[in-house]
Amino acid sequence: RTGADAAAASRRPRQTSGEDASTPMSPVVPSCFLCPLTRRLMTDPVALRDGHVYERLAVEEWLDQGNVTSPVTGLELEAL
Repeated sequence: RTGADAAAASRRPRQTSGEDASTPMSPVVPSCFLCPLTRRLMTDPVALRDGHVYERLAVEEWLDQGNVTSPVTGLELEAL
């Protein structure tokens, strides 16, 4: 391989055993992009006073259910 070929190959995601070489791999999503309530990729993130970021609909539902604590820390949320 040339230097450029080796560099390009090192940037490609590695296949795990049992995967077909023609199957594209899914990108790894950093956990900071996942809502702590849904564990899904956030599309409408919103930050609360607890310093954590949540998917807007998920945290609105959490608060609408009468919860007054942070979903992450369990500490009482101050005035919103």
